Amino acid sequence: SFSGLVNSFIFSGSSAVVSSHWYVETLSTEKITTKFFEYFIKNNINAAKSLRNSINDLRKNYSKYDHPIFWGAFSITINQRI
Repeated sequence: SFSGLVNSFIFSGSSAVVSSHWYVETLSTEKITTKFFEYFIKNNINAAKSLRNSINDLRKNYSKYDHPIFWGAFSITINQRI
């Protein structure tokens, strides 16, 4: 199940897990994940803000991806035990 997979990563020691709740279109996902890692690694922004910023960038820069079907599936689970 979805929560089981996320929990597996959390219980294994991941500090955060970005996942989607449904199948998403490939190009919008590529843009979101590329920007996510740019914010997270290059700019040292926390995971939650990195995801929010990458989704906002997608919506701002690519009007064809403004509908929630392209970005609404993504969520982040933060490991509170670390």
